[in-house]
Amino acid sequence: MFMQRDVAELMRLMQALRRRRPPGHAFSALAEYELTHSQGQALLTLQFDGPMTISTLAEQVGCSVSACTGIVDRLEELKLARRGPKPGDRRVVMVELSSKGNKLASKAVAVIQAHLSQVLGLLSAEDRKSFLEILRRLIDAVEALSQTKPVS
Repeated sequence: MFMQRDVAELMRLMQALRRRRPPGHAFSALAEYELTHSQGQALLTLQFDGPMTISTLAEQVGCSVSACTGIVDRLEELKLARRGPKPGDRRVVMVELSSKGNKLASKAVAVIQAHLSQVLGLLSAEDRKSFLEILRRLIDAVEALSQTKPVS
């Protein structure tokens, strides 16, 4: 019962955060390109993690490989990304941002960083430290959970 209340509260809080996106949130920086959320996620993933295969990008973005192929097609059409052979193994196709894609992603990252600085600035130094430590532990726990076999 206690855990169910915690789960319900977590879901409510996540919804509240989602609804309170500021006017200058990251995806507003991408609006001129009319990118979908998944296309924006792919752009930012490539910005943070660098060139990767479509299957790796699909895993990172949380979509199927076929859906990711469509996402990359759109980013290529907008000249934000390009496909090319992996150095040393031309059989493997890599996706990377173009310079135009890097500039756009950097603009979105700057918006994210400015917003997060404002939000974290509302917390005391002690609360920021606690929040970030709990978030790290949560990510570690989720990662460990993802390594276990699902219960059927």
